[in-house]
Amino acid sequence: MSSIYILQKLLSILILFRLGYLYGIVSIFLFFVILFFKEPSLDIINYVKLVSSENQYELFYSRIIDIFYFFTNDSKLSIFFYQLFLVCVASSISFFFRDNKILIISVIISSVAMMLAIHNNLRQGTACIFILLGIIFYIKNYKKLGILTTLISIGFHHASIHFIILFCVLGIIYKFLFSKNLYKKNIKMYYIFFIAVLLAIFFSNLINLLINYSQFSLYLEMDLSFNNPNRVAHLTKIVILIFFWLSTEMILKFHSIDNQIDFLRFLRQFLILVTFFLSLSKSFYEISNRILYMYYIIEMGLLCFYVDRKMFNITVFMIISYGFAFNVWTVLS
Repeated sequence: MSSIYILQKLLSILILFRLGYLYGIVSIFLFFVILFFKEPSLDIINYVKLVSSENQYELFYSRIIDIFYFFTNDSKLSIFFYQLFLVCVASSISFFFRDNKILIISVIISSVAMMLAIHNNLRQGTACIFILLGIIFYIKNYKKLGILTTLISIGFHHASIHFIILFCVLGIIYKFLFSKNLYKKNIKMYYIFFIAVLLAIFFSNLINLLINYSQFSLYLEMDLSFNNPNRVAHLTKIVILIFFWLSTEMILKFHSIDNQIDFLRFLRQFLILVTFFLSLSKSFYEISNRILYMYYIIEMGLLCFYVDRKMFNITVFMIISYGFAFNVWTVLS
């Protein structure tokens, strides 16, 4: 399955030859090959076991699973239908864009964020996708729908409330400092980068102070990659992602594009930097992993905007880089 995933990413070179539609079709086909033939593993095994249990998880997730189980009476099939439901929810992002819908859908469902969500962390993945939908609704000026969609995420994973509060704060800061074009276009992203660094330092220290008073203190001192030959060491993974993020910004020469894309770039910068600062302490490895997943989600949304703006060079660079996502290799194998 990992080989199919890597092939899917390498074929994105077709986009540069003006064959984006063909790549979209092939990519979607390969995605469903993996979905149909991959056996449940990791957290999916536990989700299958708990299908027939009552009130195991948050309200929306539990009720949707109950509906699928009512009609199928099969735990494994119920989870499979939920995976298809998740594909549909994520693919709805394509409705925000007029052109290249097939390519956008293929980018969405084959992203690192979706591969991890569908084949491992169903609840967190669904919740984070609803948060992304809410953000896109909001920046597209459908503010009431944005707020509603974002709040729906809590029904799939209660920890979503922390990201909702965080993104509200970051949105206010971004709007106050950057959205009214206070700076010249060619230097704006440098200011955004500088602010993201300061905010990441502040919030990583805030998390350090407050974590012992929250339910997430159970993740302290936890490192699931330690002595696990199938997983890359946590700090190594973060350093690679830092390099990847900087590479994409260097391709754009840190220039501003527009407020919608720049805001998503701001969130992406903030999340990878917070993850990095937390990862400097082994006590926060697993907590930073939880935050890192939202980084993948924001990056997925950013890719959709790049495709919509026909910024295919950076799109292909990011997709090919995803082929070396070791965490996806682990999940698929």
